[in-house]
Amino acid sequence: MRLVCEEFGIKKLSCDLLCVLIHTDRNQSDYVTHIDQLLNGQIASLKQGGHFLGNALEQCLVIPHPPKGIKRMLLIGLGASKEISLELLRKAGGVAGSASTRKDCENVVLAVPSFSNTKVKSEDAGQAIAEGFNLGGYFNDSLKSGQPSRTRPGRVTILSSKAETAIIKFGAARGLMISNLQNHCRDLSGCPSNILTPSFLANEARRIARKHGLRVKIYRRPEIEKMKIGAFLAVAKGSKEQPYLIQIDYIPRTKATKRVVLVGKGITFDTGGISIKPADNMGEMRQDMTGAAVVLTTMAALAQLKPKTQITAFIPTCENMISSTAYKPGDVVTTSIGKTIEIVNTDAEGRLLLADVLGYASKLRPDYLFDVATLTGAVTVALGHGCAGFLSTSEELTEVFVKASARTGEKVWQLPLLEEYSHQFKSGVADMTNSGGKPAGTITAGLILKQFTADIPWLHMDIAGVDFEYRGSEYVPRGPSGFGVRVLTEALCKL
Repeated sequence: MRLVCEEFGIKKLSCDLLCVLIHTDRNQSDYVTHIDQLLNGQIASLKQGGHFLGNALEQCLVIPHPPKGIKRMLLIGLGASKEISLELLRKAGGVAGSASTRKDCENVVLAVPSFSNTKVKSEDAGQAIAEGFNLGGYFNDSLKSGQPSRTRPGRVTILSSKAETAIIKFGAARGLMISNLQNHCRDLSGCPSNILTPSFLANEARRIARKHGLRVKIYRRPEIEKMKIGAFLAVAKGSKEQPYLIQIDYIPRTKATKRVVLVGKGITFDTGGISIKPADNMGEMRQDMTGAAVVLTTMAALAQLKPKTQITAFIPTCENMISSTAYKPGDVVTTSIGKTIEIVNTDAEGRLLLADVLGYASKLRPDYLFDVATLTGAVTVALGHGCAGFLSTSEELTEVFVKASARTGEKVWQLPLLEEYSHQFKSGVADMTNSGGKPAGTITAGLILKQFTADIPWLHMDIAGVDFEYRGSEYVPRGPSGFGVRVLTEALCKL
């Protein structure tokens, strides 16, 4: 999809779909008047007749008569200009993106108002609209036979005021880049596990790293054994698929001000192991590598945004399968920092991967540690499907992360690290068990991970409740959501 930005003033519009973003202010901007002149006053007629008032996210699809080169026109309301927010613009862009996909539109034009008298900056507005449009029009029919039933636009033009065209173009380019990577995260997250195996994910990491100038190293089982990352290898024992530890490094051209390590959970299929999951909806466990997909695509975004921080990503990837070689309840495994863990539930495997690799990463003594995972069902019980949970040992990281959430529209909520719950994973034969049971399941999982962070400022994001969109919204169609790419990218650029 090619995105261009142009200023108003053209005497003729030619497109398959014209999307006009309109607020409710009595004095409309010149762009509405200009477009209405091209359409013989149809917008004014719709407003006067009460068919379209411009309320937030109100929609009105019109077939212009005579068409004058415009096949369809979609009016999208923004409400009062003083109430316009980045999330509203993102949603409005999503409405336009979804409509352009459904209607098989090759050439789409978005007419946007001036943002000089609103609470949002023009650059941020351009980014939000582009993100929403690209995310809202997402679909993946690559595994279906026959001709595709939907298409994406080949060209999208954003029309804006002359004074704002350049800055909106800059923001829109950033929004398109980030949303392209979030869509790729969706592709990876939804890919069937017979295709997306650990080796597939390792090769994808190589491809992305080479494309974006990142350093990459793939560790295989013998090397992982030498690194003494034993809990991760225990999880991998039950599968014929080989485990990999993927390391990706972004190193700024100038001297790095700080160093951050990211860890993403990469279980490409999770049966639950010997503690087997119920059959219903087990197919969704192909998405247990979404944390890895988020980290991988975030690294690609950071490579283009070029922050001054050195960032290293680790992705442990394997399957959690059932076989005669699988790890078992009652086993005791040794981690990279020497701590031992008694296995009480083989379906609590994600924290074994994360704890082991967080422990290994802590030896690098970074300034900050992040991890992302579809870790606990308990986070869905606590927060539902509209909000990710996070836990952190750092007030600084918490503040940065909450602000990033507000800017990107990816909602997060902090859960407390209550040390008094640590007794729930106390073991009689090892340093700890791998599960604290059902009560406060997300918190106890976080407390287990905390044991491996070596007091380095750390933030854990549990995306188990938000990795899949079940209902569909303006810019998140039903399916894999790619949640986390935008908020993580935003946060890391602010450190």
